[in-house]
Formats: sequence, structure tokens, C-alpha cells
Amino acid sequence: MEILNDEQKLALAFINAANRGGYRPLVDEVNAWLKDPAPKFTIGALERFQAGIRLWQRQMTGSHQVESVIDALLRLKWIDVDSFERLALTRLGKALLRTSELLDEESDSATSVVLGANDDLAYPRLIHRLVEAGPGALVDPYLRLEQLAEILPETRIEKFLISELKEPDRASIAVFVRSYHGHPVEVRFAKNGVLHDRLIISDSFVDTIGSSINTVGRHYPTVLTPLPDVAADAMRDYFHRWWEDAELLVISQP
Repeated sequence: MEILNDEQKLALAFINAANRGGYRPLVDEVNAWLKDPAPKFTIGALERFQAGIRLWQRQMTGSHQVESVIDALLRLKWIDVDSFERLALTRLGKALLRTSELLDEESDSATSVVLGANDDLAYPRLIHRLVEAGPGALVDPYLRLEQLAEILPETRIEKFLISELKEPDRASIAVFVRSYHGHPVEVRFAKNGVLHDRLIISDSFVDTIGSSINTVGRHYPTVLTPLPDVAADAMRDYFHRWWEDAELLVISQP
């Protein structure tokens, strides 16, 4: 069952955006914006744009409603108005809008992939996703030489961030990467305790891997999960900080 209709989503999203910027818009300002679907691009959702087009089409055909969108939102107590006729979302309005946005994110997000236990296809599925990441990054505290040697020839991953390895393991990775003559590769070593999650990071997506790569397809299942856009952006920021603070282990030779 749909709780918010198109016009209500548009109005709530606009008022919420203004409120988050520290401004309570006037009733006239909201109504003026609702008449033009073009600004829907500013909130970045295809659904908002489509809703704006449908609203504009209804206005062009002469259809109208007895109660305005703003009046309806006030009646439902999804927004409130002060003595200067400036609007803000109520707690109920914020909750409903957030739920609507989460549902949009869930419907737009890619599907998680289960990498089964004792599954011969689990590791190839992981490699397939790494190939899709292009010249991206892989974060895995426990990445071993064996996995790195399998990943490099099949993918274009350029950055590897590791941590929980002993000196002999680090040395073997350094020797292997220096002798690798494919695409550019850089491996950095984060301080112990900094890394917890396993991540595939690219410009177009960020995935979490439920367990270390050296266990994929073995005795326990794990899940490859794409993050929603907001969470993906946050993890890219974290990765950048981890990468800058990490110790350079090795760079491949041209």
C-alpha cells in the first residue's frame, strides 16, 4: 500500500531539503516549485522526476484537486507552519519521507549474491564482480599471496589494502607484485585493527564481502552485498583515509 502519493512526496522532499539547509520555506515558495517539474533533478531520484511529469500533465489537462497539497499535508500533520507561514516537516513527515526514500533505494539497489559453502562457482562469481569493478580497489585484511596471484591476471584491480599479515607473507606479496608486468598495481599495509570489513570499491559501486577472500567457496557461505549510494559514498571516503594513512608495501614495475 502506498502511503505517500506523488505530490506529497514532491512537497515533503522539497521542504525537507530546505529545512536541512537551515531554511523554512514559505507556502508560496513551495507551491511555486511544485508547478515546475524541472527541479526534481536536484534531489536525484528518477521517481521524483517521473512524479513531477505526471503532476505537470495533470495540470496541463485542467485537472485539479479541491484541497491543495500543502493543505493536505498540514491536515495530516506531516508538516507544520509558523506564524510567518514558513513550513517544516514534523517528526511524522520526516519518518514517512525517510521510509519512502529507503524503499526507493531498496528497489534500485542491486541484488546480494550468496557465495555458497563448498561451491565451485563461488570464487568465479567473486572474480566476475572484481572484473566489473574495473581499475578499482580491494580491501581485505587477510588477503594472501595465493588469492592475489589469482586475482591480478583476471581483473584490473589496481589498489589492494591489507593488514593482518606476518612479515613473511608481506615479503612474498612484495616479491610477486614487483615481478608482475600487467596493469598497474599498488599494495598498502594498514595498521593492525584499522580494517574490519572486506570491500570491493569502484567508481560505480561498493560491495561488502561477508568473509575474507581466502575462505570464499570453502566450508562456510558468505554474501556479496552492494551498498546503497549514500553508504557507498561514505565507504569511499573511509577507504581514502585508510589508504592515505597506510604504509606502502609494493608497487608493480612498469
